[in-house]
Amino acid sequence: MAKYIFSTIALFALLAVIYGQECGKPKTAPRSNRKINLDGQRIVGGVEARPNSFPWIVSLQQHNGFHFCGGSLISNGNATESDIVLTAAHCLHSPPQGLTVSTGAHNLKRPSNTHQTVRGVKYVYHEQYDPETTNNDVALIKLEKPIKFSDSVQPICLPPKESDVQAGTEATVAGWGLTQEGGQDTSAVLLQVGVPVIDSKQCVSIYGRSGIKINPTTMICAGAQSGKDTCQGDSGGPFIVKEGDSYVLRGAVSFGVGCARPGIPGIYTRISHFTDWINEHIKSLKSGGQPVNQDGGNDGGDDGNFPDEWNQHIEDLFGDFFDGKDPFDDPFFKN
Repeated sequence: MAKYIFSTIALFALLAVIYGQECGKPKTAPRSNRKINLDGQRIVGGVEARPNSFPWIVSLQQHNGFHFCGGSLISNGNATESDIVLTAAHCLHSPPQGLTVSTGAHNLKRPSNTHQTVRGVKYVYHEQYDPETTNNDVALIKLEKPIKFSDSVQPICLPPKESDVQAGTEATVAGWGLTQEGGQDTSAVLLQVGVPVIDSKQCVSIYGRSGIKINPTTMICAGAQSGKDTCQGDSGGPFIVKEGDSYVLRGAVSFGVGCARPGIPGIYTRISHFTDWINEHIKSLKSGGQPVNQDGGNDGGDDGNFPDEWNQHIEDLFGDFFDGKDPFDDPFFKN
């Protein structure tokens, strides 16, 4: 009997070794950000990711399958599966009806056998999220059922509480967003791009010229290189740094002025500031959280463009900044 118990414990320990601590360790290594992309496809200035090299990334979609934001699968404490996705609060501040989450995806228009789509049934965004400043731009989604871990689906590691990432560190972001500022078409395939972390004081100064307040405690700045950035449709997606032999979720795509404009970095939610909030609300989503409307009514997105509710939401929030112009003539949010 004791031998059986020992064998059982050893089996569970082995499973934990195989899956539990394998956060941030893709079986397929991500492509170098400096590799030339022969296909000419760009997140804005990036390269096509290798399939399964970002096994934590998810696509948030409306009931009609239209991709509108990214997210990251994180651990819920289970060694072999998870039902929790981290994304940006502004992606869910006016949530679409019939929210679904796709995992294990690479080409959204040509799903492979690793592609799984699950309904999002509950969500919560930070109670101090401020849509006027985009401060505390973090949210969690609970899926209808857990996703089993595999070579194509793994959680990303969360950073230690309040830990920092040094200026000059190259981070990687990935997503299915627009490939150029002012464009209409999101990318069918997953793209990635490398962006260097920018000193917080420098970032505060850059955005301060436009009257935009940056909070270094809750935000990370990265990019500022001409031709390399995230864009609309990438919001909520992972901003990762390799630390040791694991990739760590240092940020979530939040906002910026335009896409890949020289000298203007993108802004990312600083995940290390929210680790306590994340862990607390993973637990609370088991019994609470805002239910997702699954009616699947007309959301204005059936034509494949960004839904009207998002355009209006951005215009309402930043009307003074855009000074009466079409908000997508000078994009702000990265969703």
